[in-house]
Amino acid sequence: MNELMLIRQIIFILCSISCLYAKDQINMQFIVDENYLIGHTLSLTSSHHFSSTENKQDIINFQNEVWFKDQIGYRLLPSHKKMTPTLYSHPQLQDFMILTKSLDSYKKVLQQTIEYKNFCKNQWNDYYDVSSAFIQSLTGIQFEQTFKIYITHPNQRNGCNIGDNTICWGCSGSFEFYDLVYLWHELLHSYLPHDDISHCVIQLITDNALRQLFNSDQEIFPLISHKYLDPLMEKIYPYWQEYLKHEDHNIFYFIEKLNAENL
Repeated sequence: MNELMLIRQIIFILCSISCLYAKDQINMQFIVDENYLIGHTLSLTSSHHFSSTENKQDIINFQNEVWFKDQIGYRLLPSHKKMTPTLYSHPQLQDFMILTKSLDSYKKVLQQTIEYKNFCKNQWNDYYDVSSAFIQSLTGIQFEQTFKIYITHPNQRNGCNIGDNTICWGCSGSFEFYDLVYLWHELLHSYLPHDDISHCVIQLITDNALRQLFNSDQEIFPLISHKYLDPLMEKIYPYWQEYLKHEDHNIFYFIEKLNAENL
């Protein structure tokens, strides 16, 4: 057993022990809002909007059938860049939604999404204690809020924190516990500032440290990051290594220090 794997196993055991004494609890409400699911599924038509080819044809069949049944209603749907769950409850879309929900092609997409919602919910609940203890140990944050998680089809890309403790999520992951890792990523956007430095710190905590905790076969490098944040991540990483050496972690002070460095 190599040193890195041993360290990961020790951290995992410590987190499991510490979670027995944790009093904080995030309330995650996993929701399939049918109007939002319809709007999201129909609005994403380009190939790069698909996170995998699994069930892709089912989605395309649904999109084509709706287009054949009601092109005018289809055209009324807001752009995917403006999508929020509440937007699709507009009275102007009511007849369109009723028609769409009656289609067999939609029912198949809905069932696949419900199964995915249950998967995400179970993964979150099963590994919440360990993951929350780990995140808390890295940040010093007490997690005690309620979040609404609007789930969309797993084979179309979706992942954003739209404010008010509301997260929109759906994606086919490229590694084990992908959903757990990136739900924590989106959740931390509700706690930390909305700037590039804070985004890099979130990536270090979740996309990298938490991912490695649950995937012992994955190496530290290359760091996972948005392309546009890669240069800043390289500058921050040495500070991150120093931060991890301390026993008491306060992520807010760490971000303040990074801002003072004018990176």
